[in-house]
Amino acid sequence: MPRLPRVYIEDVLYYVTAKSGQNETLFANSADYQHYISLINNHKQQYGFSLFSYVLMPTHLHLVVELKHNVPISAIMYNLNSSYTKSFNSKYGKKGHLFEARFKTVFVEKEPYILPLTRYVHLHPRKANIVDDPKDYPYSSYPQFLDPAKREYPDLRGEIEEVFNILNGREKAFEEYVKSATAKDITDFKKLLHRTRILGSKAFAERVEKAVESAVREQNKAPQPTRTQIIYMALSGVTVLILAVTLLYSYRARTALRSEYAKTLALYDTTLEMLKKQQVKVVAEGRGADEYSWKIDLAEKAREELTQARMELNGYAWNIEINQVEPLGPVAYKDTLTFKDNQVASLQLGQNGFPASNYSESVLANGSVAWETIQRNEKNEVANWRGEWDGNAMKGVLRKRFAGGVASVFSFKSIGERTKAE
Repeated sequence: MPRLPRVYIEDVLYYVTAKSGQNETLFANSADYQHYISLINNHKQQYGFSLFSYVLMPTHLHLVVELKHNVPISAIMYNLNSSYTKSFNSKYGKKGHLFEARFKTVFVEKEPYILPLTRYVHLHPRKANIVDDPKDYPYSSYPQFLDPAKREYPDLRGEIEEVFNILNGREKAFEEYVKSATAKDITDFKKLLHRTRILGSKAFAERVEKAVESAVREQNKAPQPTRTQIIYMALSGVTVLILAVTLLYSYRARTALRSEYAKTLALYDTTLEMLKKQQVKVVAEGRGADEYSWKIDLAEKAREELTQARMELNGYAWNIEINQVEPLGPVAYKDTLTFKDNQVASLQLGQNGFPASNYSESVLANGSVAWETIQRNEKNEVANWRGEWDGNAMKGVLRKRFAGGVASVFSFKSIGERTKAE
């Protein structure tokens, strides 16, 4: 059977699970959970799908979705998870894929399975021993089922009313239904979900299978790309790759002008936006979008490499101007900071017996790279450096403690562009 998640079928529940790669953490704190929920809300408004329940766990997530407007689940999940991955990697200075390569989906018949499926999703935090009562877990739709004031974000008002109508009860009845689940109930339902890709009656299974077969026939009838189109697509990819490699080599070999870097970054952003819009369009039309996926991945990787190269400390040097700020005085001089072999050296301090030292670095929320080091000489004098590089300017604070305990504080900022370390 072909990959079922790519098939668009109406009046069917899609039970979707997505996991992190290598069992890594998907959500490091409350802000991460809230950001993913905001993305769910935005994509729900954009694509118009129904969301009957969801739960976000530290390393995986569960969604129960019903599709609308001929937008397949693959388009929704690709854009949802790629958007989150991009912001997560930027926030924590990571790169690469955050989720497993492919999410998993089970087709579920709405009646009679929507009630046990929704209950199963909501009980995950208790099953994982995160909370004793699932209503205390803030990153699921269960609190929305119990409190009408919470149903507008994301907007689940219509979906919850539909569940209540099937249950023939409201908030209290739903809470009692969830609480009534035994360990055997949950285990048996889990086995049902893991045993099949289609959960429902025989008639339902036949309808899904016919829809799959119809989709496969349409895909096979789709016109194959001509030799010219194939060459064009190949050359487009090669051009992007050559451009990326050329820019990276140029940027690592010499310091690029700020305006050229900004233009190149804008070009990548424009290209990515165009490719993603075209991908959404062809997916919405029911056509495969694989040809866009590899182009988007290539362009995103090239953009990430370009940005990373610009933000590197190691292997570069900065001419800086240093001014005394405590005690306020006329002391001002120029220096050169060189980052090489994962150590930083000061030209002026080096002449006073301060050796190069290892430094630590981290990526700030604004994307800048922060670094810090402590240097000492044989006189037991100490120099404490704290700096920040935003891709355009280096700046920071230098604290010195001289022999005899006298201390001074200096500010420093870069002069001109960075250069390759010699």
